[in-house]
Amino acid sequence: MENHPIEERACNMANGIISEANSLILQATGEKERLSEETDFPLEILPTPIREIALEMWRGLSFPIDYVAVAMLTAVSAGVGSTIRAKFKEGFVSYCNIFAAAVGCPGANKTYPLKEVLKPIIEYDNMLDEKNRERVRNYKEMQAIPVKQRQEMGLPLIIEEPVIEQIIVQDVTQEAIKKTLQQNPRGLCLYMDELDGWLNNFTRYSKDSSDEQLWLSVFSNAWTKTGRKSELLSSVSNDPVVSVLGTIQDDLLSSLCNGKKGKNGFFDRILFAHPINVKVGKLSLVNPDYSIIERWHTMMWKLLNQPVVIDEKGEVVPMLLNYTMEATLSIIEWQNREADDCNTRGKQKPAKGSVVKLMTYVHRFCIILHVMHWICGECELGTVDKKVANEAILLVQYFARTAVRSIEYIHVGRLTYFEQILYKCLPSHFAAKEAKDIAKSEELIMCEREVERFLSSQLNILFVRPARGQYIKLFQL
Repeated sequence: MENHPIEERACNMANGIISEANSLILQATGEKERLSEETDFPLEILPTPIREIALEMWRGLSFPIDYVAVAMLTAVSAGVGSTIRAKFKEGFVSYCNIFAAAVGCPGANKTYPLKEVLKPIIEYDNMLDEKNRERVRNYKEMQAIPVKQRQEMGLPLIIEEPVIEQIIVQDVTQEAIKKTLQQNPRGLCLYMDELDGWLNNFTRYSKDSSDEQLWLSVFSNAWTKTGRKSELLSSVSNDPVVSVLGTIQDDLLSSLCNGKKGKNGFFDRILFAHPINVKVGKLSLVNPDYSIIERWHTMMWKLLNQPVVIDEKGEVVPMLLNYTMEATLSIIEWQNREADDCNTRGKQKPAKGSVVKLMTYVHRFCIILHVMHWICGECELGTVDKKVANEAILLVQYFARTAVRSIEYIHVGRLTYFEQILYKCLPSHFAAKEAKDIAKSEELIMCEREVERFLSSQLNILFVRPARGQYIKLFQL
C-alpha cells in the first residue's frame, strides 16, 4: 500500500525544506567543509530524520560518519532479517543481509559508533533474555522431575530444550550459528568488535575448514551440508539470513583476502566503511543532543516490534516488496552501464571483482532504504520507487570507492618503505624514465634496476601498461 499522492508530495516537500535548512546550517558553521574532508559517504541517501541523528553523533560524539552510517544500515538489515524480501522480477528475489566492516587505524573511534547504533537491538535482546530465563527455569524444573513421576502426573516424558530468542550473536562456530538460526528464523546479526575473531575461526578445526564456504552460502541465503563429525545430522535451514558487522584495523585488511578468500569472492562481498581521511579520534567540548539521538531508538523499536508471520513449518512468511517500473528501469540502465564498463576496461577496472559483487547489493540496499523511509514515517511498506532505487545506486557507488580504497591500501601496505614513497609520488600517468627520475629526486635508496623490478612486479596489481615504457595507476579515486 502506497501513500496518497498528495500526502507523499507534502512529505517530500517538508523533507526537502528540512534537508535544505540542515545544509545551510552545515555551510554556515563550516561543518560542511569539515565533513567533505573526512568522508565521501552520500548523506543525502539517508532519510532526513536519520541523517540528523547521524550528524548529531558526528557533531556531539565525534563519531565518524562512515562508521555511523554503515552501522545504521546493518542495524536495519538485522531488524528486517527474513521478514521482507524484494522481488525484482520473476525468479529474482533478495533478502537484505549485509557483511560490513568499519576500517581504520587504532584509535580511529570505530567501536563506539557501532555499539551506540546497535544499542536498540541490544536492549531488545535484553528484553528477550527475560523470557529466555523463564523458559530455561521451567525446562530445568521439568527435567528435575523423575520420568516415572512425570508419567503419573500426565506430563511429557521427553522435555524439549527451550527456544532461546535473540538477534545479536557473537559465537561464530557453525554449530552455534545453525542452532541459533533454527530457533530464530527471523534472522541474526553477528556482531564482533574485532572481525579477526570471525576470520580466525575459519581455521579453528583445520586449514581447509568449511566455515569459509558456509559464510559464502549464508551471504546468498543458502546452506551447505557440511556437518561436523561430532554432529549426528547436518543442521539444515531454509533461507538463512545473517548480517555481519565489526571493526578491523587497516593494517589487518589483508587478512580478509589471504588464501582462498582473495579468489572465491569472500573479500568482494564485504562492505567497507573506510573514510577518506582516517585519523585518531579527537575530543570535543560540544555536548550531544540526546533528544535527537534517542529518536533512533524509537525508530528501531518500531521495526523490531513488527509482527512476524510464522507458517506451520516454523519458517517466516516474508512480506514481498515490488518495484515500480521507473525503479526497475533505473537499476537496469545503471547495472548495464557498469557491466559494459567492466567488460570494456577488463583488467584496467580497479577492484573489478568487488564492483561486480556490489551490483547484487543494490537490491539489498533497496529494502534497507525503503524500510528506513518507513520507520521515519515517510511511506508505507510495499513498493520500491525510483527515489529509493537511485539512493541504493549511490550507496553501491560509495562502497565501490571504499573497496578500491581498501584494496589499494592492502597492495601498498605490502611494498617496501621506499616503494611506498615512490608509489605515492608517481602521477596517474607516467613513463618508466619519469619513475626513475622521481626515485632520484626523492633520494630513495632504489637504483634504476630496482625501479624497473618494482614496476614489473606491480603490473595488473597497482599499474597497467598501455604501451611500452608507459604506465597508468589502477587506483585513482
